[in-house]
Amino acid sequence: THQNVLERLPPHLEETGKRAFAAYQEAFNTGLAQIPQFACQRNPFLTESGAVDLSGSKGTGQKLTAKTPLSFSVPSDESSAGPSADAMGMCTIHLSALFTRLNNEVLAMLGLEEEPLTVTTATPAPHVRRLLVSYDRARDLLPLLH
Repeated sequence: THQNVLERLPPHLEETGKRAFAAYQEAFNTGLAQIPQFACQRNPFLTESGAVDLSGSKGTGQKLTAKTPLSFSVPSDESSAGPSADAMGMCTIHLSALFTRLNNEVLAMLGLEEEPLTVTTATPAPHVRRLLVSYDRARDLLPLLH
């Protein structure tokens, strides 16, 4: 589970790890609700009303928490896992695609669009960080609201 990972962090990284997981958890639960389809199939982790439900039983509304299996956060797709790719591993793939699309839309609105960003499971993380719009809500957005 995610909790197992958090518990294994060295003491000096515990608070940072908890904050990072909380941000990831919010992005995962908010983003997954915006993805109605996994390729040609209905997103298996949404209820009929569009709420996130990772339980597999449809209807309990189980969102990603620290107790959720880590497999929901480890990407896998057909090209890396073979034709029987696990739907849980597809969550991060589809979330990456969603956030990439949203990032491209923001860049287009700002007139900064050059070439659409494409991110796959093979894209190195440092490259992704250089390409995405990165901001802190409290530091960058809240002052604009006051």
